[in-house]
Amino acid sequence: MASSKFWPFFLSPRFLSFLTAFFTVALCILTALLVRQYPQLSTRPTAYVRHPAPHLLSQQTFYTNNFAKSPNQTDLEAQQAISRLHDLVSSALTTKPVRPRYAWPQKAYTFDKSFANADYKLLSTLVNELCEPSFVYIPKSAPHIAPMCLSVFTNAFIGRAGVIYHPGSNAVYDTAGGCCVFDWPRYTDETIALRASRRRVPVVLALGFHHAVTYHHVIHELLARLLPLLPLLDAEPNMYIAIDESAVARRFLDLLGIERSRILALDRKKTVWIHGAIVLQPPPLSKCRDAWKCLEKSTKTTARVLRDAALQSDSYRESFKKRPKLLLLERARSRKPDGACQEQRCAKNFGQLRHAIKKEFSRSFDIVLVPPELSVTDTVRTFVDADVVVGLHGAGFQNMMYCPKGTTIVHVGWDNQYRNLAEEFGLNFHLSYMKQMRRNSRNIVVNVKRIVADVKKAIEMDRVVSKTQQE
Repeated sequence: MASSKFWPFFLSPRFLSFLTAFFTVALCILTALLVRQYPQLSTRPTAYVRHPAPHLLSQQTFYTNNFAKSPNQTDLEAQQAISRLHDLVSSALTTKPVRPRYAWPQKAYTFDKSFANADYKLLSTLVNELCEPSFVYIPKSAPHIAPMCLSVFTNAFIGRAGVIYHPGSNAVYDTAGGCCVFDWPRYTDETIALRASRRRVPVVLALGFHHAVTYHHVIHELLARLLPLLPLLDAEPNMYIAIDESAVARRFLDLLGIERSRILALDRKKTVWIHGAIVLQPPPLSKCRDAWKCLEKSTKTTARVLRDAALQSDSYRESFKKRPKLLLLERARSRKPDGACQEQRCAKNFGQLRHAIKKEFSRSFDIVLVPPELSVTDTVRTFVDADVVVGLHGAGFQNMMYCPKGTTIVHVGWDNQYRNLAEEFGLNFHLSYMKQMRRNSRNIVVNVKRIVADVKKAIEMDRVVSKTQQE
């Protein structure tokens, strides 16, 4: 009976009003405490802006110079070449406002990006409006080099491929560059979910790149942007570097002397909440709009730095060859028991091609089968004295940048993608056209006789040209 009199009290309007007021006050107190600890959470979502506003790009700026030290400090020519690296790489930056559905750290973030495509703007057109120096670093060895502007984001999120979410402006900053600058929106136009990490990192250098996982993009995207900033990393020992999780990238960073403890690896599922500052390396101050031409020229400098570093490493031992060397690039990283290729653009009958190459050219050449995964030092040692390079279209052709001038390159594929790069290094490029091979082709059956004939023809042609030039 007592319980029946007691129960209606909890349903009375007076008690419900008291309960509502109590929770309202508690929620206000909790909100005030959160805003005090995370002031950026108090920012309201901004309206959609079709054309990115320049003032959203940065609240602060950070200066450094576009000079990178060479492993050989006495090589002035290499230093001057690296100092011009920024002017030879193409890149762009775009921003979009977002509607974060959750506003706490440590929870899953869902960015609502169902807006129309925003127009791209080259950051080089905005650099004069961005640069308000708060710190200047110019090494004594190169006082004549003009500084460049670096954007700084405080208390922000950084995710895979350098994507930055800045709660202060409620915008996502997507960095892209190189050959893939125009197809970048496919990664950011859809709704993406990211998990936040509470790792405390004081300062992080974020490099703008398409991604830094595959061999091609590590060379063209990551290294081209990293080399000019090596003095900045030396001057700031507490600065981390944010890159996509990649064993390929780690091999190059090891060669350049960057400790693994300074690497902030980003994967597909994790976004890192930075309580300090994110320094975003900008695109170069360049008028170059042809991405491939820019990449080829920057790769020439990158190749020289890597070659010098590899040849000076303790693990390198110079070898003396007695006969010309022919390299056969193996595309397949792994194969199923039935011989089917698991990787793109690998030949199902590669064993037949290898046997035919050895049978035809072993009398005149030392045939070297190049596996797809080598250390940087072993790669340089393999290609630095090559006379002929043969292979199916793939990232392995990037290594021809280590080859000596006049090397014969036979590219089995469907286009001349590597021709300009070969010409930039003074190599003789030949295309062995394969109609059935495309970018995403698998289990390809190549015409072995035709490839062997094309290799033989290319070698004879280059010998005639070389003999004519000597005369």
